[in-house]
Amino acid sequence: YRLKRINHSSYYPNADFRSRLIVLPHRSTLRRMRVYFSQFGSGASVRFSLFKDYDAMSIGGNADLLANAEHTITNATHGALRRYEMPLNISDVNSFYINIRFNHTSATNTAAIIRKIVFDYEYDVDV
Repeated sequence: YRLKRINHSSYYPNADFRSRLIVLPHRSTLRRMRVYFSQFGSGASVRFSLFKDYDAMSIGGNADLLANAEHTITNATHGALRRYEMPLNISDVNSFYINIRFNHTSATNTAAIIRKIVFDYEYDVDV
């Protein structure tokens, strides 16, 4: 990934980051997503979306496998986080990509900075 523009004086609201396609063993099951933050300030809000294979990205749509409200993390609800863990049970996954929307309300909010994301998954070697 390349950073095209950096502005240290503000955090752009509703900015999206979309990952590359992540390939898993055939028909895997995603069990958990752990998000590690370097910063999760007073105005932070992050919405996660996950799409299988080459499904078109439609945040909150039918193909968004994390469309539930619990996949939006806010400082107002959860406080200043260093780590957040989401249980998942998404089966029959060959590949997926995620979209992260930094949906804080103002450019002056102290937004989230994500350090890393870890997915736990299972697969059956007999399939």
